[in-house]
Amino acid sequence: MGHGADSEGVWSVTIPPQVPGFHYYYLNIDGVRVSDPASQNFYGVSRESSGIEIPEAGADYSEIKNVPHGQIRNFRYYSKTVAGWRRAFVYTPPITTPTGKRGTRSCTSSTAVVRTKRAGRSKAGSISSSTT
Repeated sequence: MGHGADSEGVWSVTIPPQVPGFHYYYLNIDGVRVSDPASQNFYGVSRESSGIEIPEAGADYSEIKNVPHGQIRNFRYYSKTVAGWRRAFVYTPPITTPTGKRGTRSCTSSTAVVRTKRAGRSKAGSISSSTT
């Protein structure tokens, strides 16, 4: 593994090829772990770290495709369990009409199960929200 500063003081490192998948990494500057300022941060390995995705050869599952997409809706509700406001996310899948054309989905009520934790116990509850 080669590393070092060039004549202008710019540091670089060359590492062996990595296996496909997502990898966390960090920089070590004078013994202090820091995120790479030139990359996006992700929460993993119990801390904020930089990350890089090594694509799998011949696989396109992580690429954006022109296919019907659903929607993610979020809303806030008051929880008696935690005596405060919570936020919930509900995924509404896309709908295709019998002719194969995209249509719109109209929901009068959707229910999400929200798990809360209080005093070391897990409690499940349901909430409802009207959407269209």
